[in-house]
Amino acid sequence: MLTILQLLILTAPLFCWCLLVRTRAVGVTVGAALLALATVTTAVHMSWISTRAEAEVLVGYGPAAALLVVAGSLAERWWRGPQTDPQRRQRSVRVMVGLGAYLVGVVGPATLVYLGFVLGTEFYPSADALPVPAQLTVTRSTADGTCATDACIRYMTVRGPDGMAAGEVAVRLRAALAEDGWRTAADGSLWRRNGWLVDTRPLHAYLEEAPDGVRIELAGLAFEPEPPPR
Repeated sequence: MLTILQLLILTAPLFCWCLLVRTRAVGVTVGAALLALATVTTAVHMSWISTRAEAEVLVGYGPAAALLVVAGSLAERWWRGPQTDPQRRQRSVRVMVGLGAYLVGVVGPATLVYLGFVLGTEFYPSADALPVPAQLTVTRSTADGTCATDACIRYMTVRGPDGMAAGEVAVRLRAALAEDGWRTAADGSLWRRNGWLVDTRPLHAYLEEAPDGVRIELAGLAFEPEPPPR
């Protein structure tokens, strides 16, 4: 059922455009833009492309695709003039009504579910979320099912070249995290938002020096925990 809904969200704008298109130049341009937008959205959804803007891409696809269809229709109207064929004009009206129903009846509820349930739960952080400086190497990265009620944890180990102490590795890691926008939390961990504007769930990094390098726990939380009472 979910796959069918995802396919509907992806393909409905392209289908609407196929029914509206009047000219080859605008038709190919808008069609290629819709196909590229759907491809990028699919790649982000399937984690083929890693980006902090994942939530923005997924939430913004429907409105952006609908806007492309409307813009293409207006461009063709400017180029070719208003529809003179009553049947094609009636079909255009129906397609636009269908596009509005797509936004209100499909994209809107799906967005609310995504914002309320997907972005309201803890998550496994991606290993790409950790900026590893040059000369340092990730020797371990695993999300082994450790997912409590408040956080899911990825365990990582980072080490430097032979002879580099774990303390120096930790200093370089902290500097790289600070440069990437991570801030120090009250418990000593480093944290930032998982996404940009839409996905505001906190991502924490706990660093611990060890004989084999620096051990890191990347924790994806559903929300920032309340500080303990003083």
